Amino acid sequence: MDLSQWLVGEIDDITTRLRTQVLQLVPPSRRRELPGGGSPILWRAAGRACRAAWWRVAWAAVLTVAAVVMLAGAVWLAAFVAAPGW
Repeated sequence: MDLSQWLVGEIDDITTRLRTQVLQLVPPSRRRELPGGGSPILWRAAGRACRAAWWRVAWAAVLTVAAVVMLAGAVWLAAFVAAPGW
């Protein structure tokens, strides 16, 4: 899967969750209310979706770096073993 396709899929997932879990359930007149003195439900839902997407992107970056480090280590080891006199 291409990285751009994966990111587009993540954005689609976020918008789908926002639509199905907030916009379809909460009447428009209540979306900006501050329940219990807290943040409006739209702000909370968007923040939670963005944090979830951020952690998925961060985890993909960690896995990519780990794969590059392992590949570099394998290349170094192969060059070291192939050196004359080993």
